[in-house]
Amino acid sequence: MSREPGSFRDPAGAVFSAGGRIFRGISSPAATHFRNFIGSSFFRKHAGTRIVQTREIHPEEAQAAGISANDVHAFAMWVEHESLPFISYPHEWSFTSLQQAACLTLQLLIDGLQNGYILKDASADNVQFVNSRPIFIDVLSFDVYQDGAPFLGYRQFCEQFLAPLCLTAFANIDFNAWLRGRPGGLDLTEVTTTLPVRTWLQPTTLLHIHLHAFAMRRLKSTSIHSQRKPRPVRRENLIALARSMKRFMARLQRRKTSYWQDYTTCNPYDKTTQAHKIRIVQEFIGEHNILKLLDLGCNTGTYSGAAMQAGAKQIIGIDLDCGAIDCATREARRQTWPAQFLHYDITNPSPSQGWKHAEQRTLEERLGNMDAVLCLALIHHIVIGKNIPLNEFISWVCKLATRGLIEFVPKVDPMAQELLRNREDIFQQYSQNHFEQILNALCKYVNPHPVQGTHRILYEYET
Repeated sequence: MSREPGSFRDPAGAVFSAGGRIFRGISSPAATHFRNFIGSSFFRKHAGTRIVQTREIHPEEAQAAGISANDVHAFAMWVEHESLPFISYPHEWSFTSLQQAACLTLQLLIDGLQNGYILKDASADNVQFVNSRPIFIDVLSFDVYQDGAPFLGYRQFCEQFLAPLCLTAFANIDFNAWLRGRPGGLDLTEVTTTLPVRTWLQPTTLLHIHLHAFAMRRLKSTSIHSQRKPRPVRRENLIALARSMKRFMARLQRRKTSYWQDYTTCNPYDKTTQAHKIRIVQEFIGEHNILKLLDLGCNTGTYSGAAMQAGAKQIIGIDLDCGAIDCATREARRQTWPAQFLHYDITNPSPSQGWKHAEQRTLEERLGNMDAVLCLALIHHIVIGKNIPLNEFISWVCKLATRGLIEFVPKVDPMAQELLRNREDIFQQYSQNHFEQILNALCKYVNPHPVQGTHRILYEYET
């Protein structure tokens, strides 16, 4: 049993994980309201689709699952949430994923207001993804609507959803590094100086970013404004505002084109070679009954899709290229794949972040037990492109799962030659012979599969 370290910020409850199950203890002041909430028609309508499935349980059930008696007695009510396959963070998401999460948050705000509820916060961390679809997980964020009450999560929504998406859509700056450095949301006074002039002519960006930032500057410069109570806001005006923002968010597009998002169609290999490579991947998935797969350097998800066709049930794909993972995310959503594609720099991985370095965990900590690793057309980018020692990279890959399929790309390969252009070849240890020596030393089984029409080899291994 473990208490989720990121749940301490909400005094109304705390989240616990035990035996693969997710529980939430709810304090006395919030228990009555929450019991009414999960019994409402609004919750029943969205439970399991837009809001995580939640049921009340007897405290003894929580204790039987491994939660200590002291923790059980500390809360007035206990519920169990549907367990999610993987937890990701907004700075890892593609443009499309953050956009989907934003639209879900606004739609739930609209539906909630129409049914007597309002969101008291609008954190992007309230959303996760299941089968490429967003789902709202922080059920305690819903509160009973009081006439005239403002949307208290407005600023948070602008900082964590609107500003990052506009940064990419209008300034061609990928938001991921910005959100990683500011997990609580972007500073609107910084974003307003970064967005192009044309956003001052767009009503939504003018009102919710530029004028919002101006008001925040004034708030910081005088104390009198901070003492004023918010003006009452009519319910219909809040609904109209949320609908307007949702229409705007849904129309935003990532117009920036990256090199790797077109790699599948412009790589130097013909369709026969790609088909052979796909066949090797699918045979590997089928022969070993791989259900949970980590796809390193997933690009646009071509081989993740092939793996799912062969029987994989959960795929986590990571890639450095924001354009590539956005393409993969859109395809996953279209196909309803049980996959999530994340922005991730292997040579500069996301660290443990937040209070006591515990609110956001490393990728390795979140992955759990994966059945296999797929590492295709990546090794030359890491070893030659980033100067990571060959043995260290192979050792890291092999620790991610007991099985894997890793592709060795020799120096004679056109893509490796491109990396070596106009630089000294200091990679004397980068050779097929040395690669095989390292892999054989780490693994009890290694089986090479030459890729037809190339000098590349896919090595199937088991540690």
